[in-house]
This record gives sequence, structure tokens and C-alpha cells, in this order.
Amino acid sequence: MEGTRYDQSLPFFQRTCAKRYPYLSQAVCIACKRRIRCHLCSQSKGFLFGRNYNRKGVQIIQVPVDSSSRLKRMLFGAKAVYQKALEVDADIYEFHDPELLPYGVKLARKGKKVIFDSHEDYPTQIMEKEWIPVFLRKIISGAYKAYETHAVKKFDAVLFPCTKNGVDIFAGRAKETVIISNAVMVSEMLSPEECGQEQKDGKTICCTGSLTYQRGITHLIKAAHKAGVKLILAGKYSSDAYQKELEQMPEYSCVEYL
Repeated sequence: MEGTRYDQSLPFFQRTCAKRYPYLSQAVCIACKRRIRCHLCSQSKGFLFGRNYNRKGVQIIQVPVDSSSRLKRMLFGAKAVYQKALEVDADIYEFHDPELLPYGVKLARKGKKVIFDSHEDYPTQIMEKEWIPVFLRKIISGAYKAYETHAVKKFDAVLFPCTKNGVDIFAGRAKETVIISNAVMVSEMLSPEECGQEQKDGKTICCTGSLTYQRGITHLIKAAHKAGVKLILAGKYSSDAYQKELEQMPEYSCVEYL
């Protein structure tokens, strides 16, 4: 959840961000390029549990949360992050976790500007969740979409990484949708020489993150093999069965799994 607070008494605008940890790179960019002070609200885990610290100009606020199960994180983690975000008392809040939608509505009622950074088409994603019984997926997906629509109508804007078949999935549901392409900026890429590595023969591509059929890994492997390039995969397969299925494909010969 990102919050922005403007203070005219400062030599530059002060923006305060209360956000989940994956937003760190965005917060660093804001702090460095816009000369804006940022805070990031994160659920604590690992060796940093319960510790607040500063990283690249971003003040990271740890929120102790029991993340031993998905249900506990959703029920108690979201509320804890919201309460910590309230302490920031920002003017603008941005968040992406769907479980924070109810708290986004509460912030909007308090007169705050709220932005929902929707990383996924969640109603469609719910239909693909293997841990949800098949007979419940359509019901849960429909219920979520109805509540999401109710919530985003109260927000100031929604961010989304792309259109789907040329269609804005939030059209008619949100006050404003901003499409921010989730693509690599070539200007920010380093050459092997700049990384201190020698240029290797042949072409290599890399894919990191969740390795699932829904994310196109099967088709990516086939495309890499057809293009004659080496494919490095780094991440967790959705299941052991899916990993074995891929490894049995003739095209898997082009893959190096880390």
C-alpha cells in the first residue's frame, strides 16, 4: 500500500509510501528521481522480522504478521498493514494486494486518494487456482469481481499492466484506468561486458518467477527451442507433475533450470 503525503514546509514535496515489499524498486525510483521521501510497509519475515530499516533512501517499516498460512496472512496481515499505513497519514495510497480492497475503501471514505495497482486479472486467475475446488471457482470468481467492481468505483484510479485482446478490463468499472506496460526497458539492461562477464556464443534468454502453464511456460519452451536459443528458467514449478510433463517434452533440451 503506497501513501503519498505532500508537505509544503519542506524544500521538496514529501511523499510517504506505505507499501508491500515488492514495491521497493518502485519506491526507490520515486525517492531517487523525484526527490521524494518514501516509506514502505512490509509484512515481516526472515532475519529482518520486526526490524525497521532504510534501504536506498526508502524507510521500510516491518509489520509482524503470522504468514504460516494463506488464510492467516489474508485475514490478519492485511489489517496489520492497514493500521500501520494509517500511522503514515498519507494523502495518496497505492496497493496491489486484493485482500487490501476493503481497507482501500475505508481510506477513500477518510478522504484519501486511493490507487489500486492490479497486477493480475484476478477473476480469471481465480478460475485457474488448482487449490480451489473446481465447483467453487466460478462462484468465488464472480463474488470477487462483484466486490472488486464495488471497491474500484470508490478509488481514484486503477493501474493495470496491459489490455486483454485490446480491451481494458476495468472500463466502465473504475473512474480511470492507466495501462503501464509490464515490459523491460532496454535502456536499463547491462551488457555482459558491463556485468564483468565474457560474451558467450549463441543466444540465451531467461525467465524468472512462477513456472506455470497459465504463465505460458510450456509455449515459451517450445518457442525457445524453435528459435534455437538457450532458455534459463528460475523459479518454482506449479507442481511436480507439471515439471515432469515439461521435462518429457523434446523441446526441453534447450532448457537450463536453476
